[in-house]
Amino acid sequence: MADGPDFRVLSFGNGCDSVRPYLKRKPYARSRTGCLACKQRRVKCDEGRPCCDRCLRLDSPCSYASDSSRAVVVASQPAPALTFDPLASLGPSQSQYGTPRALLLRHLFNSLALPMSGRNAAPLLALGQSQTYLLNVVLAIAASHMRHHCVSNQPSRVAERFWMSQACANFRTALAQPLNSQTADAIIMTSLIFSVLCFSTVEDDDSANSWIFSSEPDRLAWLSLQLGFRPLLVATVAFRSRSGLLHVFDPPQSVEIGFLRDDALPLSIIPHHWRVLLGLDDRDPDGHVFHDPARMAAHLRHVEPVHQAILHYSEFVDTLDMELRFRDMLEKEDERAVWLFGYWLGLMNRFSFWWLRMRVRMEWNAIRIWLDRRGPSGQNPRIEC
Repeated sequence: MADGPDFRVLSFGNGCDSVRPYLKRKPYARSRTGCLACKQRRVKCDEGRPCCDRCLRLDSPCSYASDSSRAVVVASQPAPALTFDPLASLGPSQSQYGTPRALLLRHLFNSLALPMSGRNAAPLLALGQSQTYLLNVVLAIAASHMRHHCVSNQPSRVAERFWMSQACANFRTALAQPLNSQTADAIIMTSLIFSVLCFSTVEDDDSANSWIFSSEPDRLAWLSLQLGFRPLLVATVAFRSRSGLLHVFDPPQSVEIGFLRDDALPLSIIPHHWRVLLGLDDRDPDGHVFHDPARMAAHLRHVEPVHQAILHYSEFVDTLDMELRFRDMLEKEDERAVWLFGYWLGLMNRFSFWWLRMRVRMEWNAIRIWLDRRGPSGQNPRIEC
């Protein structure tokens, strides 16, 4: 009797005396140089630099143990074909001011989609070679993006602040010079990137750091800088037909946006309790200051927050009066202005862009806290969006 079980195979096919040879698995060397995130997940890493494919898909920080001194980013795409060397003739790298300039430029091409220009940053850098303030602000936004996605972000923080200060100084000088199609392009794109930096420069979303709880005279400087964008657009309108970049500010208007911009748009788009709060019945001398931003906020409630809609949402700032009366009312802590501004921030909180989320969350929550402290709930409409 056999010591173990007797296994037999029943087959309805033709028998074969030969036995299929056993194939051993090919030995392979296990990689130990994958990124830390893939090691933690116990999954295979393709070791892509500066970001592996898995971290790119999951939009998560990607870092390597062997590259502790290297900036860590969350996106890595093939650099576009260039007709010039973006690193050439830009001067020596100034590593004493944080992340070296050459690394910021490579990060710009590999990892960052600039506003309006997508991933093709070559035209901006070509223009930046003659308009230094544009190059400065592009380097600042690259450093800001790197800081938001770095494990060790101190070098990129230093670079962000340095290049912003350089851009501000050179930009003030440029604004005093005569305009042409080339400088108009550079000024508008610089102003646009400055508007993004107004949001991205915050380091956390702590409501205690909001302007509403500050007594500093420049507490609304980040908003004032954005309010300068519309006058610059007006000043450069004569150069748009000859511009290589400014055509992006004249996209085909949708029916909804065209309807919104109709001066005959009735107040019925604005909820009745908003009209009462904001004094839009023509009896309040300040009511006209709120008319256009209230229409925009009421309209945006029904605009789906897809990525492409961020420019439309941002137009709320363009509806604020160019005489800065709305801004002044915010500084004086006028409850109506604060509420309407907070409502727009709540709408912006629908988005999760890297440059947007901390500033918006901080200011929105701070305004909600401030309004709650001012009086009983129900005195002002809720700003939950």
